[in-house]
Amino acid sequence: MWPRPAVVTSRKTEGRDMVTFALDIDIDVRPGEMVMVWLPRAPSGIRDDEVSDEIPMSISGIARDHITITVKGVGPTTRSMLRLRPGDRIGVAGPFGRGFTVEGDRPLLIGGGVGMAPLMPLLHRFLATATPLVIAGGASSADIPFLTQLRSVMGANFSTEDGSLGTKGMVLDVLDTIDLSTIDAIYCCGPMRMLERLWGRLSPMGLPIEMSLETRLRCGRGLCGSCAIGPYRVCRDGPVFDGGMLGEIWSAAGEREAIASEEDDAGE
Repeated sequence: MWPRPAVVTSRKTEGRDMVTFALDIDIDVRPGEMVMVWLPRAPSGIRDDEVSDEIPMSISGIARDHITITVKGVGPTTRSMLRLRPGDRIGVAGPFGRGFTVEGDRPLLIGGGVGMAPLMPLLHRFLATATPLVIAGGASSADIPFLTQLRSVMGANFSTEDGSLGTKGMVLDVLDTIDLSTIDAIYCCGPMRMLERLWGRLSPMGLPIEMSLETRLRCGRGLCGSCAIGPYRVCRDGPVFDGGMLGEIWSAAGEREAIASEEDDAGE
């Protein structure tokens, strides 16, 4: 699937080093799926060889004639994207991967930092049919995107490591302050360490759980293997994984950590 041209029609600053771009491209996409984005040229001040050919992007908004992507500047390519302005053109290929299953009357959505992006289309779907509970976390309030939208949602909760918004601490600390007895489905996205801890905390509840995993991707088509995690490839089998798949992934991760620990001990 080759990139199609898309024009940036608007940009909105979401927080520290985060911008949401609207792209005038009409594609059939479901919440949780991703696209591969290509920059035709490096912006001024960035060498062409510093910018990746394609990078994966979660879709943070879905409309009939456009999509939105939310970019956090963490490397040369994403920092270059933050310079995009309305009228600029980029290439978009996709959608790729496996999206979320939209089910539940009282779903729990948990996002860490820019990991809230793929959960936003899911949240809007649920707001029309269900009563979602949301937890959004970040290092500070400046690191939580979509704050204006999230603050308007009844049942939204926040955590920040510096205490600037909501519960001081991590998203797991919020779980100790809310009633989870009516929850019937769980959806998460964020840093891998956060997701692993959430899995350990929430999987014993026995509820349907899906997580969108963030990892390095190159081809986005299941060919190169750079995104292999456990027995799966994130671009082909994910980025959204269900409970059965997650059990295999975290089990494999635990085995790797145990082997690494044994090797470290043997080398002492």
